[in-house]
Amino acid sequence: MGTVWGHMLAVCIRMAARNGTDISAGLADITEQLKAANARAEERRRMNSESIRMTLFLIPLLYAGTVLLSIFYLDVAPGEYLRNQFGTAEGILFFLFIAFLMLLNLVILRAVSNTKIDY
Repeated sequence: MGTVWGHMLAVCIRMAARNGTDISAGLADITEQLKAANARAEERRRMNSESIRMTLFLIPLLYAGTVLLSIFYLDVAPGEYLRNQFGTAEGILFFLFIAFLMLLNLVILRAVSNTKIDY
């Protein structure tokens, strides 16, 4: 199994097989720890789901909002905005930096959400 719980279970079974020891208290303790870990894992899964949704939907929405604000409130023509964003070195660098940070955020969230809960 590769977890502390698996090792504790193996020790309990070995003690029961060798010595005939009553291991019901040890098994109950392992069960309680697994229940607590399951509750924490579910809470972490829910929080990570919210973070991933915010990253996937909120960041592009905020970027689109800044585009719309630039066009409608700052009176920047759409062609001029696109030329400034993708036709200049600074604009494309800024856009690529935003895309890189968004992808990095998704990778970090994936790595954090896939960690084992073990004591």
